[in-house]
Amino acid sequence: MYIMFVYCIYLEDFVYYGSTIHLRKRQALHNSRLRLGRSKAKLYEKARELGIEQLELIVLFECDNYQEVEHELILNAKNDCLNMCAVRRDRERSLRLHREAQQRYLLKIKSKN
Repeated sequence: MYIMFVYCIYLEDFVYYGSTIHLRKRQALHNSRLRLGRSKAKLYEKARELGIEQLELIVLFECDNYQEVEHELILNAKNDCLNMCAVRRDRERSLRLHREAQQRYLLKIKSKN
């Protein structure tokens, strides 16, 4: 059994949550995607917008039940969460979470106008 690390990346008032077995490799991958500029994920777009050139992973937990922990962190994020979607466990739950995320996004857009 592997020990999974649940980590976060802070970008001013924004946060991204993730999990990995290999922290150094994952950080290198994040920074490579940021540097190359091909990925359109919200994490990298926001980092580029803020002029951040290097992402730092901060370990929050070492655990076996990383999916539940990461999922709860994403759903209960007090900062603006940059995760594209929560961890998926089953199709029904995944669809429900996607619909809820769409509703939050639409409300956020409406409130800006």
